[in-house]
Amino acid sequence: MIQHSDMTLDLTDEETAALLRELDGLIDADRYFLSPRIRILKAIRAKIRPEPVREPLPPPLRQRSRDDEPFAELSGRQAVPRLLGEISLAH
Repeated sequence: MIQHSDMTLDLTDEETAALLRELDGLIDADRYFLSPRIRILKAIRAKIRPEPVREPLPPPLRQRSRDDEPFAELSGRQAVPRLLGEISLAH
């Protein structure tokens, strides 16, 4: 049964499925998917079959800085892996 605050449609599961198939067909076949007509059909479909609630996205990863790189420049000299610690390269 589909209920709305102002109207109730007493549809069987088969009738609801048929109505959704028709709405899906109309929406998918229309080349103007942002037209007012299609927006209304999508709103009707959402009342019959609400979209599932989606989990929120995780927070964005922090951006890496130059200091986070595994190799750091040593004042224009050859790069040395930071994993080995700070090494002074004397000439």
